[in-house]
Amino acid sequence: MSGLQPWDISYTLPGPSLDNVPLDLDHSDMSAILSSEHGTMQQEDRPGPNDPQACQSEALPEDDLQLWSQENSSLEIELMRKRLETYFVVINPYYPCLNETQTLAQFENYLQMDEQEKLSFDSVQFVAMLHLISSLLAILEDSSSNSDDEIPGWTGFKRASHLLYHTAWLADGNLATIQTLIIKCTYLLYAEKYNATYDAVGQAVRLCFLIKLHTQSENDQYQSPFETHMRQRVFWALYCLERNVALVCGVPYLIRDSEIQVPLPSELDDQSLGNTEQVPDESPTYSFIPHLHCTSQWAQLSSQCWDHLFCASAKWPVDEDFIITMDARIEYLRNRVPQQLSWRKFAANKEHAGDSPPYMKRQAMILHLRCNHLRLQIRRENILTTEFRTRDVRNILDIATDSVDILHSFHFSPEFGLLSRYMCVTYITGALIAVGGVILGDKLDSSILIAATQTFRRAVDVLRSISVTLRLARSNLKKLERIIDATERIAQTHEVNLISDSLVTTFTSTQPRSSDTGLGDAGRLPDKDTTVPFDQGNIDDGPIRMMYTPAFDAHYWDSLILDL
Repeated sequence: MSGLQPWDISYTLPGPSLDNVPLDLDHSDMSAILSSEHGTMQQEDRPGPNDPQACQSEALPEDDLQLWSQENSSLEIELMRKRLETYFVVINPYYPCLNETQTLAQFENYLQMDEQEKLSFDSVQFVAMLHLISSLLAILEDSSSNSDDEIPGWTGFKRASHLLYHTAWLADGNLATIQTLIIKCTYLLYAEKYNATYDAVGQAVRLCFLIKLHTQSENDQYQSPFETHMRQRVFWALYCLERNVALVCGVPYLIRDSEIQVPLPSELDDQSLGNTEQVPDESPTYSFIPHLHCTSQWAQLSSQCWDHLFCASAKWPVDEDFIITMDARIEYLRNRVPQQLSWRKFAANKEHAGDSPPYMKRQAMILHLRCNHLRLQIRRENILTTEFRTRDVRNILDIATDSVDILHSFHFSPEFGLLSRYMCVTYITGALIAVGGVILGDKLDSSILIAATQTFRRAVDVLRSISVTLRLARSNLKKLERIIDATERIAQTHEVNLISDSLVTTFTSTQPRSSDTGLGDAGRLPDKDTTVPFDQGNIDDGPIRMMYTPAFDAHYWDSLILDL
C-alpha cells in the first residue's frame, strides 16, 4: 500500500482504503467499492462542508477532548500509556477488538498532532476510545467500600459518550466506531447499567450491518490481509459480547446466525501483527484467537438455549430430551477445546500453566465456568420450581460445586487480583442460585443437604470477601440476604437434628428399652424450617426468584416469566 500504515486503516473515514485498487478498474467496479458494502456511506451521501453531519465537530465541548491537564501532561501521558498496556493484558484477550501495535502507534501519532488535527473525525473518535479505556480500568480497579460513591470512571464515560454522539451523528461510523462501542458496552456491563448496555450493543450491531461487517464478499480482495483479519476479529468479538449482553439484560439477541457470512479470524499472535499490511503464519499456542473461536461456539449454544427455553414462544415444561441433548453438546464443546484452553489440564498439571501466556489460564477458567453456567441454565426450570428428582439434584449440585471449588481456590490464591473480581462474583453468584434452589427443595437426602450446605457456605465466603472492595458483590449480597438467611436456618436445623439423633442414639444404646426414656419425638426438631417453605412461596412468592432479575445475575434472566 502506498505509504499507509496499519494503524491508519480503522480510522480512515469515510469508506475503505483504495490503495489496493488496480489502476485499470472500470467505473462500475469503482462504484461498487465506494458503496456501503465497504464504506460507511455511498459516495454521494458523504457530508459536505455545509451538511449538519459535518458540522457536529464545531460544537464539541473542549472538556470532552481533554485527556490530561497541561500542568501534568507528561505524567498523565505516561499514565495513559500504562493504561493501554494494562488493557491489552486484562481485557483485549477476551474481546479482541483492538490490535496492540496499531493502537499504541495511533496514540503516539495523536501526541504529535496540532490542535486543528485533533478535531478531525478520526482523532475525536480515538479520544473517545481512550476515555472509555481509562473508565473501564477505573471501574475494574476500584476498591472503595462505599457503594454510594459515583461509579468509577463515570466522568470519562460521559465525555466519551458526548464525543461518540458527535462522531456517530445520523448513524455515521466505521470500524473504529464499532471498536469504541464494544469498549463502551463493556464498561456499562461492569457498571450494571444494563439498559444502556443493551442500547450500546444495539448501536454497534446496527452499524455492523450498515458497513457489511457481517459478510465477506469478493470485493474484499481490495483490503489488505491485516485489515481483513481485523474486520473478522471485530465482528466476532461483537458477536460474543452481544450474546453475553442478551443474557445479562434478559432480552433477545440481535445477530441471527443465518445472517453471518464471515469466517472466524486466523489464530495469529497479536504481538506479531500491525507492523505491516501482511499477516504472519498462524501460531495458536501464542494467540488469544482460539479462545474467541471457542467462545463463539458457546455463544451459538447459548442462543439456541434462548430460543428453546426463554423466548416469548418457549414452551413449558422444558422438554427433557432437549436438556439431555444440549447438555451433551456443551460437554462436547468443553472436551474439544484446544489443549492450551483445557481447564482440566491446567488443574491436573500445575506446570502446564508455565508454558502458556499469562492470560491463557484465565481464558481456560472462563470457558470452563461458562460451560458450567450454561449447563445450569438448561436446568433452570427445576431450580426455580425446586421440583427435583435425585438425579437432577446431584447433577445441579455437581456442576455448581465444580464452579465454587474453582473460584474459591482461585480467590484465595496469590493469582487473584482486583481485575479478577467481576468474573469471580458473576460465576459465584450463579452457583449460589443453583445450590440455594437445591437446599430450599423438598425431601432431600441428608448427604445431599450436607454437601449442598458446604458448597453454599464456601460460595458465600467468597462473595463476602470480595464485597469489601466491590460494589457488585455488595449489591448481590444484599439481594441474597433473605435467601442466605433461609438457607442457613434450614442447614442449622438439619445440623441440630443430626446432633439430636446422635445424642438419642448414644443415650438409648445404654438403655434396655428406648420407650423408657420418655423422649418420644420431643428431642427432634422438624426436618425443615416450616417458616420458610420455598415451594409454597411464602417468602415473597419465593425468594430465589429475586436472583433471576437482570440486575442481579449475569447468567440468569427472563424477568417477564418471573414477573419481576
